[in-house]
Amino acid sequence: MRSKTRPAAALLALSAALGAPAAASAAESEYLAAFGTAPVGSLDCPTPLVEQPFSAFGDSRDYVLSPGGSFSDANAGWRLRDGARIDDGELSLREDGSATSPPMCVDLDYPHARFRYRVPARKADDAQLRVEVRYPDADDDGWERVAKIDADEGQDIGSGWSLSPDVEMRPELGGSQPGWRHVQIRLSSKDERWRIDDVYVDPKRRS
Repeated sequence: MRSKTRPAAALLALSAALGAPAAASAAESEYLAAFGTAPVGSLDCPTPLVEQPFSAFGDSRDYVLSPGGSFSDANAGWRLRDGARIDDGELSLREDGSATSPPMCVDLDYPHARFRYRVPARKADDAQLRVEVRYPDADDDGWERVAKIDADEGQDIGSGWSLSPDVEMRPELGGSQPGWRHVQIRLSSKDERWRIDDVYVDPKRRS
């Protein structure tokens, strides 16, 4: 398992090292500190912090942590509904609960997301987790379901945890033109309790 870090602080440090302008408004700075990404509608997206969080499990691709996606902070900016909560560095979803991420900057080369999960009770063989995406800058900014993950569908990585299969991000929903667009991820459970951690998005970097 990866060590818990503060992604917003890391992004701020990286921006400073790259000589990013320091003239951002107090509101913009507060948003960046809370969500780790630029405000929706801004074209000035921060330089992503690239990691390989799943290399120990045979996935050596590069990833970018979603805003608050390590759940190391109870105030990670995710919108929690119907009993969902952040507890002990994990997102906990109860039956009918949902969690919506803050906006994240992606482009057309961010095709997939992946995360760790477990279903503690393991009493429902048909338990499913719904994954949806929304591109709030698009003309049609409704929620699009991109995956339904069965409790036993992922890759077993030990201690009751599984690694999700690739989840399509479908960045073309935010427009066909190259460049940054903002996306939100919503996770919801209809029939069982789920624990989620380390929500990452894959930037398909070109050589």
